Amino acid sequence: MTTSKEKRIVGVDVGGANLKFASLDGDAVCTRFPMWRNPDRLGDALAKDLGQLHDASSNIDALAVTMTGELADCFADRSVGVAHIVAQMSWAAARLGIDELAFYGVDRQFRDSADAAQHADLVAAANWHALASFVAEEVAGRAILVDIGSTTTDIIPIFQGRVDTSATTDYERLVDGSLVYVGCRRTPVCALVDHLNYRGRVSSVMNELFATIDDACLLLD
Repeated sequence: MTTSKEKRIVGVDVGGANLKFASLDGDAVCTRFPMWRNPDRLGDALAKDLGQLHDASSNIDALAVTMTGELADCFADRSVGVAHIVAQMSWAAARLGIDELAFYGVDRQFRDSADAAQHADLVAAANWHALASFVAEEVAGRAILVDIGSTTTDIIPIFQGRVDTSATTDYERLVDGSLVYVGCRRTPVCALVDHLNYRGRVSSVMNELFATIDDACLLLD
């Protein structure tokens, strides 16, 4: 139980399809939020979800934030997406009276809102590095970390208690194989196969977003 002397910190991951929240005392919330549809409602959604973890008996003292939602189609480029998420997150924190807010970067540094918006390349898509650093320091000093999300999969080497890759951007991670664009929900079927057996006949697959892994799971169930 949190005492009056302990700082209650909640981690927030702002994704392109989901918002995730977890506190050090074990509370967690995950909600669906299609960023590309309603980017201007992000602040309201964040405040609503954080409100479930923030009450008079157990206030949130600080927020530690990562993001991947800056890549959503609604943003002109990554820096615009980062600036939007930082602004919406800052608004939500202020609405709930949470003064401490920091954004994690792949350089292992936490930044305030102004600094984060100015260093989009460091805070964009940094959630994989936060997870890998935690695993390296607290769980296993030598391992392969595999994190399968709705859109992508991270395959991260850990050696001698540290993240063992020099890649920091999505491009560099795609090159070295630590980022694979296959997930468990949003990956299009045409990204996985170029033909299928259907009713006893082999058919090529249309390169269109007609079906995803989600649809395949419904059929398999």
